[in-house]
Amino acid sequence: MNKDEMSGIISRQIIPDMLADYLTDHPSEIKYLAELALDETRHENWRAAWALDKINVRYPDLIASYIPMIIKELKKIKNKSKLRHFLKLISLHPIPVKSQGFLFNYCTDCFTSPAFPVTVKAHALQVLYEISKDIPELKQELVHIIKTEVELHATAGIKARSRNILFLLCKEAPKR
Repeated sequence: MNKDEMSGIISRQIIPDMLADYLTDHPSEIKYLAELALDETRHENWRAAWALDKINVRYPDLIASYIPMIIKELKKIKNKSKLRHFLKLISLHPIPVKSQGFLFNYCTDCFTSPAFPVTVKAHALQVLYEISKDIPELKQELVHIIKTEVELHATAGIKARSRNILFLLCKEAPKR
C-alpha cells in the first residue's frame, strides 16, 4: 500500500477501527497514514489523524515514533479537528525534551486563544501539564495561565479540565 491507496481507503470512509485492525497487522504501512494525516493538501487528512488516534488507543507503541514528526508539523495545521487529535496524541506520549519549549509556547497560545474550540484547548492544557511534570519550574507559570484563562474565557469544559489540572499541580507542589 502507498499514500494514495491509503487516501482512497480513508476517502471511502472506512471505519477507523477497521483500518486500525489492518494497520496493526501491517505496522510498516502506518507511515502512509501519518504522511496523509500531515498532508495539508488532502481533504481527508483529518480522518487519517482520527485513525492514528484510534490506533494509539489500542497500540500506542505503533504511533510513538511519529510523535516528533507530528510536533514538527503543528504550526502548519489549519484543521482544528486534526489539531485536536494530534495534541491528544502528543499528550499521551513522552514529549521530546528538544520540543518542550516550542510545545509549551504553542499550547499556551492554543489554550488562551478564543479561536480554538474547547477540545483543542483541553488537549493543549494536558500537553502543558505533561511538560510541567518534566520541568517543575513551569508549574507556577502554568497555574497562573490556567487561573487567568478560567477567569477570562472559561467554558464549562475548560473549567472542569482546569480544575483537574490545578488539583494535580497543587498536589505535586513541594511542601514548605
